[in-house]
Amino acid sequence: MRIGLIIFPFVPSHGSILQTYAIYMKLKEMGHSVTIINRVLPPTGIKIELGRAFYSLINKIKGVYHGPIYYRGYAPKAIMKNLRPFINSNFGKDIVTIYRPEDTRTFVRLNKFDAFVVGSDQVWRPKFIPDIYHYYLDFLPVESKVKRIAFCPSFGTDEWEYSENQTNKCRTLISYFDYVAVRENSGVDFCRKYLNRQVIQLYDPTILYPAPFYSALFNHSKNICKAITYNCDIASVYYLDYTESKKQIVDRVCSVLHIKANYVNNKIQDYNAPLRDRIAPSIPLWIRGIALSEFVITDSFHATLFALYYNKPFITVMNMRRGGARFTSLLGGLGLMERIVSSIEDVTEQLIKKTIDWISVNKSLDEQRGRSLSFLTNSLNVEDNFTL
Repeated sequence: MRIGLIIFPFVPSHGSILQTYAIYMKLKEMGHSVTIINRVLPPTGIKIELGRAFYSLINKIKGVYHGPIYYRGYAPKAIMKNLRPFINSNFGKDIVTIYRPEDTRTFVRLNKFDAFVVGSDQVWRPKFIPDIYHYYLDFLPVESKVKRIAFCPSFGTDEWEYSENQTNKCRTLISYFDYVAVRENSGVDFCRKYLNRQVIQLYDPTILYPAPFYSALFNHSKNICKAITYNCDIASVYYLDYTESKKQIVDRVCSVLHIKANYVNNKIQDYNAPLRDRIAPSIPLWIRGIALSEFVITDSFHATLFALYYNKPFITVMNMRRGGARFTSLLGGLGLMERIVSSIEDVTEQLIKKTIDWISVNKSLDEQRGRSLSFLTNSLNVEDNFTL
């Protein structure tokens, strides 16, 4: 089958890129042809960029803004510098970047697809997505017989964030889907309560492959940083939103375990930091940082997932701004809710040293892997391939 894979736009997010990689590789492994549709906002013009620079300069003079002044249009490219090689080498030839809704409709009309798979990450969260309807496949004609599959999109939160108009339109659009699985338990409730659709809950698509699959990425990488070595005395830290209070948690863990901290990422999200300090680490280096550590401390959903995959004791600092429901759904289902903390007061020596029942966790992960694979296989296992 020829499949259009609808993804969260390529941004400096290791988890987002890896979930796209997992779905893409599994679909290719199943023998399908895959086109990744990367919907992004149109590039800003030079006038807008100059306006932003002037605005930053005025605020810098006033003392309101303390960050660097640079061409903002260049910033995403610079931050993605170490991530682009992975994207280009693994599925670059199958990526189609689209800027406008009409471009999507034209592309789909001119190319015959048998199915569309809406990928994971928070693609059903309007706060993060400028055109939420794109991720409900609004570009397909109502009468189209093309398969419509939602494979673990996330609302990211336990609060309904859609407007009344968005709710009504998405309720109609989701009714055309043949199969729907969402990533969190709260998403199941949302679909039932607000979108009038019964759906199932599955894990993030990275579950499709076990840890050795991802280890091959850093074992075979020629460009991985050789300067960083791990000898089981490292706590890997991956904070998306760094604060001094979160640093206290790192200090406590390292003090209790007598280990050192290695910050896997840098200041990607710090808009006040120099651009050179915001360049994201490569995918191999990110995975390696988790795989070869003794302990993981993070506020990231996907870093938590990979700590589980690699059986690393961990502490997850609740990150409500980026969607708390993701963490509670994941760790609640594994009986590991106590690993979620909100402040330094929650990080006790008992918690840090407590052993995780990895036999039970791995059994649950294997079961979830089987469920996800079955969903993906069954939803695409049709005798007749329909095209537009």
